[in-house]
Amino acid sequence: MALFDFFDFNTLKNKKIILFGAGNEGVCAVDILRKNGIEPLCFCDNYKQGEKAGLSIISTAELAKKHKDALVIITAIGYAEEVISELKRIGISENRIISDFRVHLYKQPYLAYFELNIVDHCNISCLGCSHFSPIAEERVSSLESVRADLQRMSKLTSQNVDEIHILGGEPLLHPNLNEIFVTARESFPKSVLSVITNGALLLKQDLNFWDTCKLNEITIEVTKYPINIDYDKIVKTVEEKGIKFKFHSYTGKAQKTLYKMPLDLSGSQENSFRNCTLANRWIALMDGKMYTCQVSPNAFHFNKKFGTNLDLQDGDFIDIYKAKDIDEILEFLSTPKPFCKYCNINGIVNGIPWQPSKREISEWT
Repeated sequence: MALFDFFDFNTLKNKKIILFGAGNEGVCAVDILRKNGIEPLCFCDNYKQGEKAGLSIISTAELAKKHKDALVIITAIGYAEEVISELKRIGISENRIISDFRVHLYKQPYLAYFELNIVDHCNISCLGCSHFSPIAEERVSSLESVRADLQRMSKLTSQNVDEIHILGGEPLLHPNLNEIFVTARESFPKSVLSVITNGALLLKQDLNFWDTCKLNEITIEVTKYPINIDYDKIVKTVEEKGIKFKFHSYTGKAQKTLYKMPLDLSGSQENSFRNCTLANRWIALMDGKMYTCQVSPNAFHFNKKFGTNLDLQDGDFIDIYKAKDIDEILEFLSTPKPFCKYCNINGIVNGIPWQPSKREISEWT
């Protein structure tokens, strides 16, 4: 049961339910609904096909044509505004759209996804980066710690994780990236493993990199920025080498934009976790500790740069070597953290045109 048990599942009984978004949040939403005696009809997704969690995935065109009488639950609140606009555009009435079903407040049925943070710094500087990479000193996680963390998580999860993103910062800056790929695949033989990169260094990689990616079935996932990088050549090169490629976060079709989630230096925010678009979604694994989002473990760079004191406490992370089982970790991830008091969720600004960071404190406050 969620800490904030505010959703009335009785309103969904005996209704035709379609979940918009077939990502990890959608999979968790199916489990939550089924536990409450509700069987969704299907997923709707603009970018995915096939099926998930035993449910088919339909397009928005099919939704508009066949299911305008359904209740549509938006599972990822981070994209709620865009999804609502799309649903209204195709003729779904507002009273049939449910956007207050916050999946992240519920314990996941299993750990569907986590991000392995292996590098703090980056070779591209983005305004207000949520990982604080533009102001981070150069730091990489040691190969030994990454290997141990992956092996520990493999044991805790019985290798049952749908997808793992290897990222930073810019992960291609890690000197032992190939070895990390090998260990990740050995630890999670059935998971989707993706390296999330800006692509600027891809065409400079040697044959060993490409062979390792192919042998270990690593998906190369590139965030497409509006800067001078030959993305067409990158796509062609990756595909010619027989490696799976995709653009990250729909940037292959839509212009990359930024968002700003202001930090409240006074630490006076309340209910941030309840309304958060990151918590229990962008789960971060760094150096033996798991966090419910990527902001808190990287905030020390902000403190060091600007002389602030955003206090990271023991309650903000769980030590994966002290956790007795995965259930303890899943419970931890779904509950508010002390660091949440610094996040001004209501002040989030989306759709900011991409621009380089000036490394000024105003970018994060």
